[in-house]
Amino acid sequence: MTDALKDGPGPVVADTVVGPGVLTGHATPTAVMPVPVLRLENFLGSANAERLHAFAVAHRPEFVAGDDSEFGRQAAYLPLDSPFLRQALANCLPLARSVLGIQAPGVKVATQITAYGDSAGFAAHTDAGELGFDPVHQLTALYYFHRRPKAFTGGALRLYDVAAREGKAWRAESYREIEPGFDTLLLFPGTAYHEVLPIQCASREFGDYRFAVNAWVS
Repeated sequence: MTDALKDGPGPVVADTVVGPGVLTGHATPTAVMPVPVLRLENFLGSANAERLHAFAVAHRPEFVAGDDSEFGRQAAYLPLDSPFLRQALANCLPLARSVLGIQAPGVKVATQITAYGDSAGFAAHTDAGELGFDPVHQLTALYYFHRRPKAFTGGALRLYDVAAREGKAWRAESYREIEPGFDTLLLFPGTAYHEVLPIQCASREFGDYRFAVNAWVS
């Protein structure tokens, strides 16, 4: 046994692995951070979600087609002014401030209903400064509702991580995908890059679309 040990390979010398001059210079590390998001299920209650769906379908002629040239958007939208919804958003602001670390005062609120039909989606973008809001104190809110049983597939929200280096931040390559759950509210910073993945709606009937209330709070 003693002879076998003597005949075996000798100890590895550190300098033979990483010798002088092999590691040179100073690389600036890139920090990659997930965007904080608050998910509130059963936000308005199923009965109110169904009423909102019925309202959207009844007002189909008033929906305006989105601008396909900007961000590749292919959705129709309808401005919405609901005191009930505004109050519901205001009620969850204290929790949102605590979880997300954004002091959105809630003085400015804008809401609209968006309807995504077959093959529709929205390419990666940020809502920072939407409608002239202060981007530093801005929250984006997405409330999902649809016909049940759900008649579409796809349409997940892709929320990109943030990459930061040398004091600058940009969209990272990594991301999370969140399914548009019925009667669910998502809140996240308005500066976050996000996109809506294309949906598939075989019937192509308006009532079967992917619906959401988009809200901007500042």
